[in-house]
Amino acid sequence: MNGSVKVNKLIIVLFLIFAMVVSLFSPIGALHKVEAAAITVDGKAADWSEVNSLSTNTGTAKSLKVTNDETNLYLLVEGTGLSTTTSHFWLDTDNNPATGYKASGWGANGAEWMIENNTLYSYTGNGSSWSWSSVTTLTSKQFSRSGSAVEALIPLSTLQKNVGSTLKLGFIDNNSATNRLPAAKQTLPAYVMTVVAKAPEAAAITVDGKAADWSGVNSLLTNTGTAKSLKVTNDGTNLYLLVEGTGLSTTTSHFWLDTDNNSATGYKASGWGANGAEWMIENNTLYSYTGNGSSWSWSSVTTLTSKQFFRSSSAVEALIPLSALQKNVGNTLKLGFIDNNSATNRLPAAKQTLPAYVLTAGTKPTATPKPTATPQPTATPKPTATPQPTATPKPTATPQPTATPKPTATPQPTATPKPTATPQPTAIPQPEGTMVTSNLTELNSPLNNPFKGWAPSAKSTSYAQPIKLVYAGVTWRDLEPTKGNYNFEAIEKTYNFAYWQSKGVKVVFRLLLDNPTGQAHRDIPDWLYNEMVAAGQSPGTAYRDETGGMGSGNNTGFSPNYNSPSVIQGHKLLLDAIANRYYTNERPIAFVQIGSLGHWGEFHTWPYRGPDGEENNYTGEFPTNEVSNQYVQHYLDAFAGKEDKMQVLIRRSIGLATNNNKGMKLGMFNDVFGDKGSFDDSWGWYTGTQNGYSDDLSQKQPGNPNFWDSRISAGEFYGGQSGMTAALTSGTGFNETMRQTEMSKISWLGPNAPASLAVGNSLQANMDKLEKRMGYHFVLKQVKHSSVIKGDLLPVEVSVENKGVQHFPFNWSVEIQLRSEGKVVATKKTGADLTTWKTGSYTIADSIPTSGLPSGKYEISIAIINPETGLPGVDFANEGKYPDGAFKLGNVTK
Repeated sequence: MNGSVKVNKLIIVLFLIFAMVVSLFSPIGALHKVEAAAITVDGKAADWSEVNSLSTNTGTAKSLKVTNDETNLYLLVEGTGLSTTTSHFWLDTDNNPATGYKASGWGANGAEWMIENNTLYSYTGNGSSWSWSSVTTLTSKQFSRSGSAVEALIPLSTLQKNVGSTLKLGFIDNNSATNRLPAAKQTLPAYVMTVVAKAPEAAAITVDGKAADWSGVNSLLTNTGTAKSLKVTNDGTNLYLLVEGTGLSTTTSHFWLDTDNNSATGYKASGWGANGAEWMIENNTLYSYTGNGSSWSWSSVTTLTSKQFFRSSSAVEALIPLSALQKNVGNTLKLGFIDNNSATNRLPAAKQTLPAYVLTAGTKPTATPKPTATPQPTATPKPTATPQPTATPKPTATPQPTATPKPTATPQPTATPKPTATPQPTAIPQPEGTMVTSNLTELNSPLNNPFKGWAPSAKSTSYAQPIKLVYAGVTWRDLEPTKGNYNFEAIEKTYNFAYWQSKGVKVVFRLLLDNPTGQAHRDIPDWLYNEMVAAGQSPGTAYRDETGGMGSGNNTGFSPNYNSPSVIQGHKLLLDAIANRYYTNERPIAFVQIGSLGHWGEFHTWPYRGPDGEENNYTGEFPTNEVSNQYVQHYLDAFAGKEDKMQVLIRRSIGLATNNNKGMKLGMFNDVFGDKGSFDDSWGWYTGTQNGYSDDLSQKQPGNPNFWDSRISAGEFYGGQSGMTAALTSGTGFNETMRQTEMSKISWLGPNAPASLAVGNSLQANMDKLEKRMGYHFVLKQVKHSSVIKGDLLPVEVSVENKGVQHFPFNWSVEIQLRSEGKVVATKKTGADLTTWKTGSYTIADSIPTSGLPSGKYEISIAIINPETGLPGVDFANEGKYPDGAFKLGNVTK
C-alpha cells in the first residue's frame, strides 16, 4: 500500500513537470492522463482525492476533474454557488476544432457531445447552428448536481471511445461568460483515457458457460446492452472466447476474427471501423471467408461440439483450436462479437475498431476434443440483377423530426450460410421394432404460405405471383357515408372480400382519414366536415403540396382537425364497428394497421413548409401526444381480446405500443422499406424503433425494441415502382433490402410489392430469395420413430428448423398423424407453440394413440392445422406433401 502511494506521488511529480513544459511550449490545453479510480456519482468528492484538477478558475466553477476506467468516463466540477438548474459539459472527442459545435468564449474548439443538465446530446449541425440530437438521459447514478458539485458518468461505448483515446473538455455554469472551466479565451484541456490492465494469462478453461475459471482474465472489451464483456485467452493449443451479458440471444450470435490484421482482406463487417474477418463463428459453426470483401460467401469448416461451444442468455463461450485458425503462440488477431445481428448489442461498440489480442504462451489446460475439419461447399452464387415492378406509388421522402436520437451503426446481418439441402437417404432395413432415423428432403424454393410474402391491393384480383395477403386502404368517407351507417357491404365488394376469402387470402386493413392523391378531395365524410363547421370548429386543412416532396400524383388532399371532439368521438364508434364486424371464425382480416393519423396513416403531415417558406401547418396540423394517443387507444379498446384472429400494427413507436391498459403489444410496419436513410438515420424507422426518438413536434417517444420477438414486423417498399425496382436489383439495392430484412424481421410487404410481375421475370431470383427469408420458413429436418407399433402409443420425434427471420403470428396447432391408404386414422395435437418459433431449430416429441388400429402398414405425417378449416394450412419446405396439405414423415407397421 505504502509502495503504491510512493509510486503515485512520483508519477504525479513527473506529470506536473511534463505539464509545465507543455504549458510553456504548446499553444493547446495541457494534456492530462490519470490512473482510473473507483468513482460513485453522488456529488461527494472524497473518492476523487487521488485525481488532480484538469482545469481551475475563480468564480462559481472552481475545479474540473476527469478520470476513467475501462467502461466509463467520470467528470467532476467543484465550486460555490453553482447553478442547480442549468449547466453544460462540452466534449471534443475528435480533437478537431473544424468539426463539432463552436462553443463561444473559448479558443478554437469543436464539441461533438454536450451534457445539458442530465441529458447527453450529440451534435448534428454545421458548427455554428444549435442543432443537437438527444442520445440518453443520465440516471441518478450517472448525474448529480448541487450548489457545490456537478458530477457525471458517461459510458465510453456511448462516446464510441476506448482506453487510450484523447478528448478535450470544458464546463459552463448557468450559461455564464466567466463561470466556466477553463477560463474565458483559453483552449479546452486534453485528457488521455488510461487504465492499467492486467495482461491476460492462459488458464485451464472448461467451456460450460460458467465464468469462475475466467476470474484471472481481464476483459478485452466492455459495452452496455445485452453483450457487456468480451474476454479472450489461450494456451498452446486452443483459443478461448467468453462473452458475458444479460438477455443474450440463445439463437443467433457471431464471433468475428481478423487473423491477418489486414482490413483490406476478409469480410468487411459493417458497423465497426475498418476490419476484415477471415473467420466467423455463427452459432456453433466455424466458417472461413471465401468472398471478395463485401459478398456474403463463407465455407463451413467445422461444427463445434458441446465441449467447444456453449450459449445461454448470460454467456456465450467458445473454444477454437489454433491449428484450425492456422495460428501459433505469439501471433496477433483482432476480435469482435455481435448479439442477434444487433446494431448496438456488440463488442466493441458501434463505430469502434476491433481490439487486438496477442496469443501468449501458457500451460496447457485439460484436454478438450479437437474437431476434425469438415470440407464444405461454398455459398450459393448470388443471382444476377434485374429491373422491376408495378404497385401503388409512394413518395420517397419521409418527414425528418426536429430532434431525434443519435443513430447507431448498422450491422449487415445476412442469411445464415448453409450447405445445400441434404438428400433423403434410401431406407435402410431395420430389425423389427428398432428406432428409425430419417433425414427429410428439403425444397429450395419459396412457399406461398399464410401471413407472409407480398400484400398487393385487394382491388385487383389479377396477380401473376402467388399471394396470401392483400391490402385494403379504406377511407372513413367510404365506410361511413352517413352518420352511424357503416357501408361494410360496399367496402367488401370494392375490395373483393368474398373472392379473397375463397382463395384463402387474408386482408391487411388500414383505415385512412387522409389519403393524398392528385385531385382535391376529402377522406372524411361530408357529414363530419359539416358537423365541425356547424360547431364553429376548424374542419382541417385542404392542401396541395408544391414542393415536390410528396411525389407526383400524391400531393393533394385534406388533413382533418384531429383535435375536434366530433372526429374523436366518431372515430371511436367507427373502430368498434370494424372490430365487431370482422372478429369472426371466417377471419377475413388478419392485420389492422393504425392508419388514422397523418398522410397515408404514416404519423406525419410533412412537408411542413411550402416552396416559398410558407408554414402554418402547410399540409395540415399533426396532433400532440395527448390527442394522438386517444386515436391509438380506440384501436386498443376495439381489438383487445381479439388478437387470436387480428393483430394491430403501428408505424411509429409510441408509449402505448408497449405500455397500455389492455396489456397489448403492437406490431410495427415500415412504409419506406429498403431505403437506407429512412431506416438508419436518427429519424429513421429502425433507429427510432430500437432507441426511441423525438417526433416532428419535438415530443420524446420511447422505443419498441425487438417487438418482433412477439409481434409481426411488416411494411412496403419505398418510392413506388422505381424504389421497389432498386430495392430488388442485385448489388447495393438488394444487399440493403436483405440487411433490413435481417435486422427488422420483416414478414410481408405491400401494397407496393412485386405481385404483378410475371413469373420468371428478371427480378424473380431476388424476389424468391427475399420471400424465403421473410417471415417464417419451416423445414422438416429429421424424424425418429420405431419401425413397429407396439402397445397403445407410437412415439415420434421431429426436428424442424425455421429458416425465416420471424415466428408464425397466430397459435395454430401442429398435429402428428397416422395414415392408412391416404386417410388419417389417428392424430395427436402436439404442444408446439409456433408463435415462439423464431429463427432456429426446434424439436417436437409426442406420441400418437394407436389402440384399436388393426394390423397393417401405416404412414406417419405432420400438419399445421388452420383453425378456420380444420385442415392443414401451412406448407413445410419439403418433399412428400399429401393432397390435403400434410407432409409425410415415414412408414411404420403394426
